[in-house]
Amino acid sequence: MKTSVRRWQGHSGIILSSVNSSDVIDCTVCGFRHIVPIPSLKDMEGQYEEDFYSNEKPGYIEKREQDSEWWNLHYNRMYDFLERNVTKGRILSIGCGPGFFLQYGKKRGWHTLGVEPGRGAVEYLRRKGIDVIQGFFEEVDLSEYERFDVIHAAEVLEHVARPELLVRCAYDNLRDNGIICLVVANEYNRLQTLLTEKMGLKPWWVVPKEHINYFDIESASRLLRNNGFEVIHKEVTFPMELFLLMGQHYVGNSEVGRRCHAMRKELELNLWREGMGGFLERLYRFFMEEGMGRELIIYGRKS
Repeated sequence: MKTSVRRWQGHSGIILSSVNSSDVIDCTVCGFRHIVPIPSLKDMEGQYEEDFYSNEKPGYIEKREQDSEWWNLHYNRMYDFLERNVTKGRILSIGCGPGFFLQYGKKRGWHTLGVEPGRGAVEYLRRKGIDVIQGFFEEVDLSEYERFDVIHAAEVLEHVARPELLVRCAYDNLRDNGIICLVVANEYNRLQTLLTEKMGLKPWWVVPKEHINYFDIESASRLLRNNGFEVIHKEVTFPMELFLLMGQHYVGNSEVGRRCHAMRKELELNLWREGMGGFLERLYRFFMEEGMGRELIIYGRKS
């Protein structure tokens, strides 16, 4: 198949997908996949400050609250890892949304702070008693705060115009040997390739209005290494694309999607309840080794 290269304002790479007027390129300059043209911060401000949780993700907060047992299981594992590797202290969450991760950390004795552009999420957090700054992380002034022991960013790198700038800002605001924890969608993975190239599905994960960047395990790890971090741990979450292979067509169908999520949730909860967490972790390690998993969770230490 013939490949095309696109160049835009110093970026260059093979075109992987095209949606409307945007192309996803495998950028040789950045070391990860992203759309071109890249929107400016001003272009994104209205989307994230005012309407993201009301228009883009209606019912998001309510659904997260309904899934609190399952989310707390994952938060518990994440905080267990952090507390084994860094002294419990100050944690900052970038793009923290409604801040469930921070709420859990506060209960465990962490000093928490969130940075979040969405007005609705900020108001929700303040009602919950969580300290939060409204704005974009790269623009807020944190000079009055001590450096943090941990900086966390979940489902954020997909949305920002300059992921490397965010990671460098995180580095500058971490104490020596502090830890960054990134959660990012795992895109152009093996299952997605199978479903598009062999089974005729369109690349449903390419949504330029929301997702600017498209990472995999290696490119997300490289982003950390290139900006001063030592990668100390990697894991993945359940590969939701398996449901598509089983005939559960959740793309564009929220009812089917919610049903698939419920099955994945019950699988994990039941295995953990029955003392089979080790089996689950070995299974997910296998998925990671095969390049599968819906999200990546990567921890880096400031070196």
